[in-house]
Parts: sequence; structure tokens; C-alpha cells
Amino acid sequence: MSKIKVLLEKYSEVIRYIFWGVMTTPVNYVVYFICTKALGIEYLISNVIAWFLSVLFAFWVNKVYVFRSYEKDAKTMVREFGTFVSARVLSGVLETGMLALFVETMHFNDSVVKIAASVLVVIINYVLSKLIIFKNRRTRHECSHEYAGRICQRGVEQDPCGSEIRIFGAIVIGLLTHIYEFTNKLYNYDELMNTPNGYGTGAESVAGS
Repeated sequence: MSKIKVLLEKYSEVIRYIFWGVMTTPVNYVVYFICTKALGIEYLISNVIAWFLSVLFAFWVNKVYVFRSYEKDAKTMVREFGTFVSARVLSGVLETGMLALFVETMHFNDSVVKIAASVLVVIINYVLSKLIIFKNRRTRHECSHEYAGRICQRGVEQDPCGSEIRIFGAIVIGLLTHIYEFTNKLYNYDELMNTPNGYGTGAESVAGS
């Protein structure tokens, strides 16, 4: 039992990474189905929205719960988020390239290649997150001490723990507001995408009725 506990503690970061990676998948699907079924947004646009929000969710849980990087200043947040999204785009392109190479060119089984590529992408994303994206992470204790020192110098009392929640909430609310305004302006996006009215949204076309 003690050996199991030691192993769990030793690989706790990897376990947390895998757990939150699995939890990102339902976020993607839930957002996609809300956009298509509840909001009636075209399926390709819905997929982009679902991908972005799932990446945003993945960034936050990786930052706070997996690698425990508690830096909250704007410069660090922008750098970490930018490199995180870039790494996900890069790994996505790599996975697509592997499928094209081994399936289209070399005629390997697509299911086998997909599984192998997905495993490789998970490993690459973990290494990039650990060694590059959250490389300069500091613990909550260290950040709280520095934050408390700045607060004492200003003579103002604030809550250091609530900053990360407020930043995340502001990003999500701002993104959802822009998505709502964007989709309202594109009242004719079905024609723009050259698809039948309601295609991919679950709504039946009323054309010709």
C-alpha cells in the first residue's frame, strides 16, 4: 500500500494531466451541442467555438491544477496562454500530418494511426507544457508572499486568491458576448457557407414548405 502511495505521489502531475485532459473532451462536446441545438449556430462555427472554449478550459486547469502555476500578472498570463494555444495548434497540425502521411500515402490503417498520433500528441503537449509553457511557474505560497508584500507597500488589503477567478470569468464573459454579437450579425451564414438552411444545427429546413 505504501508503494502505491509513493508511486501516486511521484506521478501525481502526470495523473492530474491525464484526468483533466479527459475532462476537456466533454467540455468540447457540451459546448458544440449547446451551440448547434440550443443556439442554432452553424455546425462549422460551432466546432470552432467548442474548440476554442475547450482549449481555454484546458489552459486554465493545466495552469492551476496540473502544473500549479499561480503567476497572475498580465504579462505572464498572455505569454502562457499564447504559447499554450500555439502548442495545441502545432500538435493538431502534426496529428493531421501524420494521418495524411501514413494513411493517404503509406496506406496504413487509419484507426491505428489515429490512436498512435493521439498518444504522441498527448506526450508532446505534456512535455511542452512542463518544459516551456509553465516552465517558470511559482507556487501559490510564493506568489501570495510577493503579492502580500506589494499590498503592504500600498497599504491596501485585497484578496490574492480571487484574482485568477475574476480574470477567467472576464475572459469567458467577453468571449461569449462577442460570439453572440457575431452570430447575430451573420443572420444569413447558411447561405454564406453554401449549406441548406439549418444544416448541421438539428433544425429542419423550411425551404420549399
